[in-house]
Amino acid sequence: VIMSYWKLVFDEFRRLGLRGGLRKWTVVSEFRFGTFKGVDQFGNQYYENRKYPYGRDRWVDPAATIEEWDPSYVPPEWHNWLHHMVDETPVERPPYIPPYRVPHQPNLTGTPDAYMGPKYLLTKHQKLVSLKPQHTEDGHIAYVPKVEMWNPERDVAKEAQKVEERDFHTYLKKHQNDKKDH
Repeated sequence: VIMSYWKLVFDEFRRLGLRGGLRKWTVVSEFRFGTFKGVDQFGNQYYENRKYPYGRDRWVDPAATIEEWDPSYVPPEWHNWLHHMVDETPVERPPYIPPYRVPHQPNLTGTPDAYMGPKYLLTKHQKLVSLKPQHTEDGHIAYVPKVEMWNPERDVAKEAQKVEERDFHTYLKKHQNDKKDH
């Protein structure tokens, strides 16, 4: 039994390499041995060993380094298998994927690709505090200064009227009154 354990440890070091094996041992503090069940689109490998206790008998070996890996890298099909919602892996029985479903994307929070809306940018970064988001004609967002320089020829009354027309409730009341007049 002891010899077979050391053979499994040696095989794991051979598969991961010396550096990868030591990193796995120091970070995870265990080696798991089981039957390879499949790989997903991100390169994560999935294993099963029915001799382990229920709930710890299925696991994922991440493609990324353990320090960089996040559980959201597991696609929904494999998540179902890992948590015993289905008995067959997505490789053994491909699930039905509706045509409207978008491809799985891991959680991007904390990465450069994370979505940060205009309010986040305005409140989080001091250099943008004096800017306000404004939609351009091509659909993008441009940041323009909040305060404009004083212009004596500026018609404030016209601008105030335009702002009122953009307010939905004012617009609605105005058009309802116009309909009543006709």
